[in-house]
Amino acid sequence: MSIHKNLSIPKQIWNLFRYRPRHTRTLEHLAPLEEKNAEEYLKQKQALLHISIEPEISQKVLLLSRGRPILIDLAVEWLSREQPINWLVDKSLSDLQSLPANHSFFIEFEVHLVKGINQIRTQLDKLVLIMSRIYPLTLPMISELMHLSDEDTISLFEEAQTYTFIKLLPDKSLSLHDEMRRMVIKHVWPDIDPGKSRRQRDSSRASDFYQHEFEKIQTKLNDLVGEQSSSLEKEELVRRQEAVSCQWTEHAFYVGAKDAFSTWLDIADMYRKNGEARFARQLVTIILVERTIDEDDNSEKYTYYDKLTKEQKLEFDIFVKRIVYALDGRKELKQAREDLNNLLAKEKDVSRHAGIYNVLGLISERIGDLEDALENQKKCLAILERNNAQGVAEVANLVGYLHRLLGQREEAIKNYEKSLAIAKVNASENRSLIAATLNNIAYV
Repeated sequence: MSIHKNLSIPKQIWNLFRYRPRHTRTLEHLAPLEEKNAEEYLKQKQALLHISIEPEISQKVLLLSRGRPILIDLAVEWLSREQPINWLVDKSLSDLQSLPANHSFFIEFEVHLVKGINQIRTQLDKLVLIMSRIYPLTLPMISELMHLSDEDTISLFEEAQTYTFIKLLPDKSLSLHDEMRRMVIKHVWPDIDPGKSRRQRDSSRASDFYQHEFEKIQTKLNDLVGEQSSSLEKEELVRRQEAVSCQWTEHAFYVGAKDAFSTWLDIADMYRKNGEARFARQLVTIILVERTIDEDDNSEKYTYYDKLTKEQKLEFDIFVKRIVYALDGRKELKQAREDLNNLLAKEKDVSRHAGIYNVLGLISERIGDLEDALENQKKCLAILERNNAQGVAEVANLVGYLHRLLGQREEAIKNYEKSLAIAKVNASENRSLIAATLNNIAYV
């Protein structure tokens, strides 16, 4: 997948998020074999299945497989069950060698390698279909997604490991080889699920599973606070939660971007506030990644950003600038300030300006323009108070802080006290803000 330069998304967002994500799902890559090694691999596979393929057909299989072990494996298994298709017999090796890699013969060859899955006759077929899109899979995930008993799940898990295109990973989870995944997505899913209802059902189940996992991990992390625990234990939980967050995002947005956005924003903002802005940026990247339907390069391209409402796109754009504020240098901050001013000019609903003014103020403070920072935060505060919106206490505290930096002591105390009074209404939820505001008052 690549970053999509969609004109509906500000150009600077694409530039800022053109990087490799830290957490990616496992892909099992096997490099193509050299010619002699591929020939030997083909012989060994035939011996394993106790069959003998005609030498000329064997050479054609090696050509069509392009040295990829998984395709060689699947081709021998296919030819052990069925007669070769006509052109595989009739066309000469030299004829096939002259064809481009995207010729229909190459495509038809791949279709035959995975066509048995289309029938969905066995639980293994169902597992392969699920694993082509949701991976890696653990025992609990297989049981949950396929609605199997513990006994049947274990039996299927053990059977799956006997197939060359399925790998058991170090953490005892299962994953398809990338070539098998590619062929299933490209050649099987469009045939059996043209309306995407089955894929949406699977993604819905996966989304629910990952959200539950996220909550369980968060509970464990909360329990570790104040307890004696190794940093390694916490790091492992954090790493796992980040991976789950990425997987949840993928599948929740596949089911429905508009419905998933609010929860996604809460999760991404949680990471930002916890000092993990780099990971929050990875979650942003998932929304901006260009996608094609069924891995067909000729099909319509889209991003999850395209599927958001106008209001959600504005929230997303503002959030991206918060990430820029947290991570990037002076040059990027100046560009972000320009972009935010452009957003102000385009957005006619004044009530939606509060978030823009808030980030503008933060960026102006960072680059040393305190007067502009104060002006923007005061505009933000006025909108929030007028609409009785959340965030008044936080912004009043910021306004007080900027007054203090400018030497305006009375105005600073006035806004600190406003912040403190509002925060105390929900004291249990605002302990850190109350502590910070009291500290600010003491400093003045």
